[in-house]
Amino acid sequence: MAKYQTKSKGSLKSSAIIFFLAAIVAIGIAASIVVKNSKFLIKNEVEDLLEAYEDGNGPKVGNYYKVTLYYQFGNYAEMQHKRNGVTTGKDQYFVGLLDNSTFVSFMVKDKKVISKFEKIEDATYDFFNGEAEYPSGYEIELTGKWKKISDSKIKSYYRDAINQLGVASSFDVDYDHCFDASATRSSLWATVIIILVAGVIFAVLGITSISQLKSLSKQEVEIENMTRNNNNPFLNTDNSYGAANNENPFGASNNESPFGSSNTGNDYYNNNDQFNQ
Repeated sequence: MAKYQTKSKGSLKSSAIIFFLAAIVAIGIAASIVVKNSKFLIKNEVEDLLEAYEDGNGPKVGNYYKVTLYYQFGNYAEMQHKRNGVTTGKDQYFVGLLDNSTFVSFMVKDKKVISKFEKIEDATYDFFNGEAEYPSGYEIELTGKWKKISDSKIKSYYRDAINQLGVASSFDVDYDHCFDASATRSSLWATVIIILVAGVIFAVLGITSISQLKSLSKQEVEIENMTRNNNNPFLNTDNSYGAANNENPFGASNNESPFGSSNTGNDYYNNNDQFNQ
C-alpha cells in the first residue's frame, strides 16, 4: 500500500510540474506576441509594405504590413487542408504586382477578398492589354503577415506562373516570400486568446494535481495512524473488511490520450492552366 501511494505521489508531482511549466510557456508565448505586435494589436498600426522595401532591408519575416494592391494576374495554386478526410480550409495563392514593380505571391482565404481579387484580375489584364485606363477603383487595401514560402510545391507552381506570364527583366520577382492576407488583426488576437486559454487550462490542471497530491498525503497519514492503533481494516484477519482482491482501491488511470488522434494532410492543385491561355 505504501509503495502505491509513494508512486502516485511522485506521478502527481511530475504532472504538476509539467502542467505549470506548460502554463508558463504558453503565457510567455502569448505575451511575446502581444509585445512584438503591440502597435498592430492595440492601435491597429502597421508599416507600409512599400516603405519596408524602400528602407533597404526589405520586409521582415513574421512582421505585419499593409499594402494597396492594384494589379493581380490570377490564382496559380490552391492548397486544401484536411482532417480525417474532411476539408477544413483552403489557401488560395495569387500572383500580385506591387507599385514598386515587384511580383509577390499573395495568400488569401476570405471569400470576399477572393471575389475582389477576381475583379482586380480582369482590370489588370484589360490595362496591360491596352483595353482600359489605369485600373483605379479596383484596388484593395490589405493587412497581412510577411511569410516564407516553405512548401516546395507552392514555390514550384509560383515559378511556373511567372514563367508563363513572361515577366520582363525590368520587374523584380520575390520567389521566396508571400503576403499572407488571411493573417488579420482579429486572427492574431484569436491566436493570443487561444494560447492564453491553453495556459490557464494547464495552470488549472497543475493546481488540480497539487490538490490530489495533498489529498493522497492526507490519506497516507490517516492509514498510518490507523495502523499504529491496530485499526487498519486492510490488516483485519477475518477478511470482512478491505479489498476483496488486489484491485487498486483508489481507482486506475487511463493512459490513453484524452485528445484522441486524427489524420491530417494537404491536397495541392496547380491552377496555372489559365496562364497558358
